[in-house]
Amino acid sequence: MTRTLKTKSNFDLASLAQGRFFIAFVLVFVGWTLLSTVWGLDELDRVTLAPWIQSRSFAGQIAEAFAILTHPALVFTFILVMAFWSSRRRMRRLSGALIAVAFVIPATAAIQLLTNQARPSSPYEDSLTYLFSGYPSAHMVAVTVLAWVLATLGQARRLTTSSAIRSRIVAALLVLMVLADQWFMRTQTTSQLIGGVLLGLTWASGVLAFTGVGSILQGWAGLGLPAEQNDKRAAVIYNPTKVLDFGLFRRRVEYELQAAGWKPPLWLETERDDPGVKMSQQAIEANVDVVIVAGGDGTVRVVCQELANQGIPVALIPAGTGNLLARNLGASLDESEAIRTALAGEAVPIDLISCTTEAGNSVCAVMGGLGFDAKIMGNTNPELKKTIKAGAYVVAAAQQFSLTPFECTLTIDDQPVQDHSSIMTLIGNVGRLMGGINLIPSAIPTDGKIDAMIASPTGARELASLARGIVLGTDAKSLSYQQGQVIEIRADQPVACQLDGDYAGESTFFRAEVMPQALSIMLDVDGPRPWQK
Repeated sequence: MTRTLKTKSNFDLASLAQGRFFIAFVLVFVGWTLLSTVWGLDELDRVTLAPWIQSRSFAGQIAEAFAILTHPALVFTFILVMAFWSSRRRMRRLSGALIAVAFVIPATAAIQLLTNQARPSSPYEDSLTYLFSGYPSAHMVAVTVLAWVLATLGQARRLTTSSAIRSRIVAALLVLMVLADQWFMRTQTTSQLIGGVLLGLTWASGVLAFTGVGSILQGWAGLGLPAEQNDKRAAVIYNPTKVLDFGLFRRRVEYELQAAGWKPPLWLETERDDPGVKMSQQAIEANVDVVIVAGGDGTVRVVCQELANQGIPVALIPAGTGNLLARNLGASLDESEAIRTALAGEAVPIDLISCTTEAGNSVCAVMGGLGFDAKIMGNTNPELKKTIKAGAYVVAAAQQFSLTPFECTLTIDDQPVQDHSSIMTLIGNVGRLMGGINLIPSAIPTDGKIDAMIASPTGARELASLARGIVLGTDAKSLSYQQGQVIEIRADQPVACQLDGDYAGESTFFRAEVMPQALSIMLDVDGPRPWQK
């Protein structure tokens, strides 16, 4: 708890500093704008105006080429590309911040239209086209936020101190070079150039204050790495096919561990023939304080299975397509936040489900069952899944032209319920799928019970009603629910089976038994608990 309070205190201080920086920059920018556009800085601009240099001279052509390379439109495009890069590496908050900072470019155009300040005469007027007036300098706005992006990406990538300092120096030099280039070309006056720098700083500090992204100001202040160390150690079990940039991921994990005073982690890579069994046993033998698992739902299921009732909490890093357990528990889907929660979060006990089929015994944390959804899992192309993610399931579903029902009998807590003609019979510890679909609304991961859902449409109309009921969360005639601690499903024929989204062959038998509070999951202390709503 002390570590949690200390971490939260650091972030509260950083947020307060960011807010103060933003307010200060707003006041300075507004003041400078009034000086430049209302009260006038004509004398300053006249004294500091650059000498006339012919555009066709060697120096002039170099200056013009550099101006084109740093054009605001190119900067805008680059920042959006970096936002996509960040999103692909599951830095969702950083991605949102980059998108927000990119829109300073159209905002600058709006301010230029309002101020309508003339540009000075320039030898480049015949070769460079300007759409709007001179205040503030769009070039300087763009390059200032670009410098912020470069420095922030260095922080996000957890570069070494020397590398991070170099990236900031390069960013600062870039601003100075563009400032000198624009002054040399006489594209704007000195006050217009300074106004551009101030707007860029104001916008970037505002993004820091309002998005809550891991701030470069923290890095400048030298916050984070404590002198003292504790005896805590983590094991990191990761699926190399799911972690897109392992070098970046490893640096970020090790940085956060070092910042929290933990020992170096135990790195455990899953294998094609072992999705986590041996690795989980190694973590147990090492008596680690937390197991951080970065992989898809299959990797998470195996790790949860092996750590059940072992007393070691599990932290979920979003690295798969669905990340269904994380979504259902309200865990962050941002990689950086998830790593911090692993070290400073709250260990919340949840139930697991012990499952038995004709293939053997296993454990699932989300849901499993027989029928249509399992056929989709079995027919999903792994390579297509890598490319279009969840879209691969849609493709597999579209290929299931036949919805032949199977006859099944449910037995709940040793009491036979009734026979069903079903296309899909599921049991769930939690009930939400991607897209916010609440497939099993009553499923709660902490109630010591299992929920069953039986889908039994008898025709196209009932099938459409069932689909509508699932998507919209409304009642459907062919959709029914049951609940108990032990649920058995017996089918009249071998039916496709799945466990937490992994195809598990065919079976005529599925037995599910609740394992109350068998595993603790690290969650944000102040984060949402969806099942408590």
